[in-house]
Amino acid sequence: VHYETHKEALQEALRGGRRSLEPRGDTGVGLLNQGATCYMNSLLQALFYTTEFRQVLLRWRFNAATHGDPAQSIPLQLQRLFAQLQLSSSRAVSTKALTAAFGFSDSASREQHDVQELCRLLFDALGRSAPTLSEEIDKLYSGKTVHYLRSQETADDGSSPPESRREEKFLDVQVPIEGCKTLEDALKKVVGVEVMDGDNQWFCEALGRNVDALKGMDFCEMPNILCLQLLRFVFDFTTMRRRKLTDALSCPLEIDLNFLFGQDTDGASHIYELSALCCHSGTAHGGHYHAFLRERLDEAASRWCDANDATVTVLSHDQEQCLFACRKVTLDDGSEVDGPRAVSSSDAYFLVYHLRDCRLPPMNDDEVPELHRREILEDNIRLSELQRAYEVHRQLTEVKVFAPTAAQLALRKRVAQQLQGLTGDDGHGEEDLHAEPVSIALSVRATKTVAEIHRRAVDALLAAAAKRDGEPWPWATNLAEKANGGSRSRLRRFNPQTGEAGAALDKQYPLGEALGTGSSTPPTAALATPLILELCGLNKEFEVYDENLASVVVCRWDDARQAVALGARDVLRLRL
Repeated sequence: VHYETHKEALQEALRGGRRSLEPRGDTGVGLLNQGATCYMNSLLQALFYTTEFRQVLLRWRFNAATHGDPAQSIPLQLQRLFAQLQLSSSRAVSTKALTAAFGFSDSASREQHDVQELCRLLFDALGRSAPTLSEEIDKLYSGKTVHYLRSQETADDGSSPPESRREEKFLDVQVPIEGCKTLEDALKKVVGVEVMDGDNQWFCEALGRNVDALKGMDFCEMPNILCLQLLRFVFDFTTMRRRKLTDALSCPLEIDLNFLFGQDTDGASHIYELSALCCHSGTAHGGHYHAFLRERLDEAASRWCDANDATVTVLSHDQEQCLFACRKVTLDDGSEVDGPRAVSSSDAYFLVYHLRDCRLPPMNDDEVPELHRREILEDNIRLSELQRAYEVHRQLTEVKVFAPTAAQLALRKRVAQQLQGLTGDDGHGEEDLHAEPVSIALSVRATKTVAEIHRRAVDALLAAAAKRDGEPWPWATNLAEKANGGSRSRLRRFNPQTGEAGAALDKQYPLGEALGTGSSTPPTAALATPLILELCGLNKEFEVYDENLASVVVCRWDDARQAVALGARDVLRLRL
């Protein structure tokens, strides 16, 4: 009864994928893939597991007068999605409301984009929609670099060498990795110094002449949360094509970034801890994204998860040790010792580091806005009902039982198609060929016997016949007369396209076994299993089915019409 009550809603939910109906468990909530949105899913999970960003977003409040249409508000839809990730009892939730707010079409959801590009667009969209969010994002992610051109010649008065300086804000850092084995090596290339001499000298306005100079970039302010994009995709001028660098890069769990500061160092500690690692497997032209995420359980404890679209898996201790193995450090004498723990990956693409000394705020469910919390609570209650129905659904199989005349009708339709041109143009005998055969659909447990399914099918077909206006179907009258004992009808396998009936189902067996699944479990066919209810005439015996016999179709030739006759008595199937 519970299943039948929620059957329609369950079928609608299943169209979005069964993951949304599976329980959450203790591993977190995943995100459903819309076709090629794994890149977005990995970034959204990385942002969600960043507690500071999540709190900033959840503190924001939507105002229709200021922010317009709720469906087009990116902050509101992202806030709602984060609330679902925090409170939903579903294994995975949809991102369609968010992509609709982005303005993505269905085709855009099936095209893969870049994680770092999406991160910039998302931050920009949040900032434009809500200036307060722009300020908060800057506080978390924004740092400053200084680009300099420094003369190698002193001023004429003996003062410090003149230089040109330009400060620039950043929300992420693009890191060239070609030829590098470690993240530290790659970052050193970012702050590498270029010597400008010879024909490439710098014209120094303060000195009024071309001089040798040093050109480079230093970091002068570092954010609490540092995002690094590893430049794995490069343009190959030999092949004139984009390609992916697949060399492994060692990224430490903990990294001291003081070496990024030049003359402007503030003397503070700049030790960062890895908190998210977005990986891309595949080629420069396509692939799959997933993310390793560090979940803070409290101030001292944490665990690593693998967020792979709809599935979020907690890594075991052994898996963590394997992922973050100790680096091998070579000493001056040539011997090797264990160094810091690091992940060595040829797929690592987007990294998120947290400043170690930055205290992470605790995250509570009551920080979710009341509007979302109430909505998700109601959704969880509905989901609980659907999950109960889904448990029943998983034990059910769908069968479609056709009325006895369906075999003859399907056979005549097939003959009309195959002998088109030989059946005449007057439509004689084809009056009923456009009608759909009478059938009923049943959702049944595979553990039920064929005899029980047979009784339900007879009752359902008779009920359908009773609702018909006009003359009763002849087969229904015969079925009603024979329905008491059920001994003069049986269920057989059926091919609705050819009209051919297969082996009869043994009434004493459970349906799952009778259908050949080898057990009492439901068949795995995506469509309902077609069966036909066969009637046996008075003083006659049921046909003994032999799969080795050939099927031969005989049609009567109407000499008067000079055409093949298609009436109910004119087409016959023989098994020889």
